Amino acid sequence: MIYPISVCIMAIIIVGVQWWFEKKSYVERVIYQPVERRNKESVLYYGKRIVIFLILACIPILFGKLYIVAPPLIVTFMEFSNEKAKIRGKYREVMILMVTASILGTCSRLVLHEQMRLSLTFCTFVIISCMLVAFTVIRVSFPPAGAISMLPLILKVPGLRYYPVYVGIGSAVLIFAACFCFKEKDIEAKDIKEMGIKSIEC
Repeated sequence: MIYPISVCIMAIIIVGVQWWFEKKSYVERVIYQPVERRNKESVLYYGKRIVIFLILACIPILFGKLYIVAPPLIVTFMEFSNEKAKIRGKYREVMILMVTASILGTCSRLVLHEQMRLSLTFCTFVIISCMLVAFTVIRVSFPPAGAISMLPLILKVPGLRYYPVYVGIGSAVLIFAACFCFKEKDIEAKDIKEMGIKSIEC
């Protein structure tokens, strides 16, 4: 129960700080714009992604290799399945980030905490600092990579040494599957013709 309670507390803190900053005009106020709800399209959109992910997750689940489909990797799959997402052009950088994050988290837990007996709080500080540096160097900020780096702090130690390998495999498979199965739709011939007419008129 510590995990969901911690998530709720952290969410309240983040929302509270954001609200306070907006109230004091420290940051620009974010105005929410409701999106038109289309139930049929939503069911098709998420249904297709859920089915494909479950198919991909069958083998890791059957063989007990759950790190291959760790929650942050599910988020990664969803991000890359968005045909219009800019992150799709940064798949190499994202894979490097995910593997780097998994190695960092694993080493922090096994070396700093288990061997050197340093606190998990100190390990968290090291991980966050290194991940911020990684985001800056690679020039890609991808939150699921941060989550991947923090997971080893709450996972069981047995088998944790293989965590980076599984994360690397999971990242590669899920990113490739997302990009392959959800390609950006081609513009129809009619639209191309209309675009050509408009360009000539200009």
